[in-house]
Amino acid sequence: MTARELSHRLRLSRTILSLLAMLALAAPVPMMAASWGGGTTIASAATINSGQRVFGNTASEPTTSFASIHGQWWLFRAKSGDSVQISWENSDPAERFQVALFTAGTSDATVDFSREIQPATYNVQAHSGGLSFAAPANGLYPFIIGSTSGDPGPYSLVVQIRHKALVFLPRLSSVSLGGRITATVRDPGGEPISDAGLQLRLLGTWKDASHLPQSSHVLATTSPKNGAGTFSFKLPRKLAGTVIRLRIVGGGPDWQDVASATRTVHVARS
Repeated sequence: MTARELSHRLRLSRTILSLLAMLALAAPVPMMAASWGGGTTIASAATINSGQRVFGNTASEPTTSFASIHGQWWLFRAKSGDSVQISWENSDPAERFQVALFTAGTSDATVDFSREIQPATYNVQAHSGGLSFAAPANGLYPFIIGSTSGDPGPYSLVVQIRHKALVFLPRLSSVSLGGRITATVRDPGGEPISDAGLQLRLLGTWKDASHLPQSSHVLATTSPKNGAGTFSFKLPRKLAGTVIRLRIVGGGPDWQDVASATRTVHVARS
């Protein structure tokens, strides 16, 4: 290839690249879908996960009115026995925000104050508020957040849900100095629980010396799997022939504190 031909090809390549760049700039840029806060209906409301902070703005985003509340709808899913806390903050100029919470399964066709779980909470401080309750049933719970006599504006909220567990020690009259104990772990509906986040501790209570009061000792820890929590434990030899008390306690980031009934057992000598 001659120098002249090479120069011609380089000029042609630069021309093609320039044309491609112009076409790319002229091409329409796809618009991102608008991301609103809450819904204007229960059917269009977003479902919030536990611990997830969400944001809305009743001044610049679509809103609706229910009774005296001018705001937006949200949903969260809870099980019977769950401990639920809704906390919110609203920035200037938003003020006097309230929340009205309704029973699981409430829809746009059935919503009214006869299905309200607890009265709307007035935001006394004007810029923050919260409410707590124990979920009476499984399902999706709708609530509306907004202002009544105050100004609309931006807000954020978070729903914290902590599940309830039931733990049952087997009926025991005696234990050996070492071995295994398997507890039953269920939710209030009787379903078996499997969750590494639920930490359980087997406690043994006895006197370390005759002049001392009884104290608790952690014998083993575990997490439930398929509704069972198995503890491998070992007791001090000095406890052989004595009577001790056994109990399970526990909890976790997504779980309420849990405690089993106490079992009084005899420690076998061998």
